[in-house]
Amino acid sequence: MIKLIDTTIGRILRDRSDKLKDSFFITETASDRSVTYGDFSESTDIIARAMLGSGLEKGDHIGIMCENGIRYVELVLAAAKIGIVVVPINVNYYVSEISRVLRHADIKTLFIDSCFRDKQNWELVQQAWSEQNEDLLLERVVLADDRLSEDRAVNFVRWNAFTKYASLVSAEDMRRVSDSVTSDDLYAIMYTSGTTADPKGVMLRQYAVINSCRYAVHGMGMDSSEKLCTPLPLFTTFGTVVAILMTLISGAHLLTIDFYTPQKMLSAVEKYKATMMMGVPTMFINMINLPEFAQYDHSTAKKAVIGGAISSEALMRDIHDSFGLEYITGIYGMTEMSCGCTISVLDTDKRRQLTTVGKSFDNMVIRVVDENNNEVPAGMVGEIVTKGYHVMKGYYKDPEMTAKTIDSDGWLHSGDLGYVDEEGYFTIIGRKKHIIIKGGYNIAPDEISEKIEEYDGVIVAEVVGVKDKIYGEEIAAFVQTAGDDIDLADVRNSLFGKIAKYKIPKYFFRVDAFEYSPGGKVQKFKLEKLAMSLVKKGEGVC
Repeated sequence: MIKLIDTTIGRILRDRSDKLKDSFFITETASDRSVTYGDFSESTDIIARAMLGSGLEKGDHIGIMCENGIRYVELVLAAAKIGIVVVPINVNYYVSEISRVLRHADIKTLFIDSCFRDKQNWELVQQAWSEQNEDLLLERVVLADDRLSEDRAVNFVRWNAFTKYASLVSAEDMRRVSDSVTSDDLYAIMYTSGTTADPKGVMLRQYAVINSCRYAVHGMGMDSSEKLCTPLPLFTTFGTVVAILMTLISGAHLLTIDFYTPQKMLSAVEKYKATMMMGVPTMFINMINLPEFAQYDHSTAKKAVIGGAISSEALMRDIHDSFGLEYITGIYGMTEMSCGCTISVLDTDKRRQLTTVGKSFDNMVIRVVDENNNEVPAGMVGEIVTKGYHVMKGYYKDPEMTAKTIDSDGWLHSGDLGYVDEEGYFTIIGRKKHIIIKGGYNIAPDEISEKIEEYDGVIVAEVVGVKDKIYGEEIAAFVQTAGDDIDLADVRNSLFGKIAKYKIPKYFFRVDAFEYSPGGKVQKFKLEKLAMSLVKKGEGVC
């Protein structure tokens, strides 16, 4: 059994920089820029001092809205060194989404890349910041890149100007703050969409993320020889917790991709001779279905970690065989469980690697229970619940929702359905919640329906997920309108610029009225079945 340790991310980084000073920690494949553990430690010292010099204190919250790359990881780990809590923000967000997180998370300083692909994020942030509500604590926005000319975003702090704050804090003073950080301090507040449009900020302690990632590293047999390639957005739990911390803890080399395309991923694996890949099922499906897939040399990649959505045995086998893998595993968990809670370790037999999500991590308990919270026998389907060090501290500023998720005995209720066999291997078959998981993104249906209902002439909208071969699930909207002259294509188009593109429903269906339960709720399970039947007929695409 792997023993739990009481340490901090800052101490782990210090140890790695001492032992692996000249070894690469991160390569930014978009720019072909690499940084060693030693250089990374020095740069994060400067950033940590700048954070303190700018007026931030241990326990304060910073937002990070940056694309994948070295700067994102620098900001995250510099903050962790001095006990500043990071709040990753989705680079796909628009004004209302950005504003909501800024207010709810009590962010004092926001670090952003000026743009993401063709999307001018600095303009969106500027608009959100201009909404000076009483509950907005934002004091400063820092441009983490240098892509904007000096005459734009004049109210923002340029990166070079920000780093000059480091001169106001000595290395000794920064070290004293770092030494005061404990494993019980928060690492991050990760915003995850639940079944409502309200944000839920999951508070994760350093102790939880460190120890759960340590077990995952052990289970996967990761060490300093590993080169981990992932196109996953670093603003997700899979990025900020799993990819970054597993790399740091193992002393491995992280290969980042600015944004995913199957060609970029395969090119990076080939060029940098990646030994390990991490992604959601959609990413692997798109890679192996490329007509030119066989032209890429992926022979060095012998391990793959699949997460973010339920994967069928056929899909796992297809990925395994197409890449010629020696090891494939799915980490099961949710943001509220830090890194995760089940994994197929390296010596798991091939059949179980392909058909289960493995066994429980050490030092935690997982059960399958019925509706009365009684544990059910092996092989019987029930809800997955778990208890242990890995469970979140709670939802930020939401004790009521925390109490609904973690019961009085400390069990975290996942809302996921599954079963465990006689030997302790878990299989996940679905979920009780109506949350939609599209390509690894958790999407709250109510958030989308609220935006649809803003369209003039729309009376009520309900959003559900439908099965999809590529993304796991696609989004379908049922819309009740004031008249048949409302064009559903226009309704769909109105969503662009209001919510992230991946949240915009692919399918739209018109209904005369919704069927409600005696309790006054729309029976979404009926809508899900109806959507699936309509999609099979080729209907609903605007």
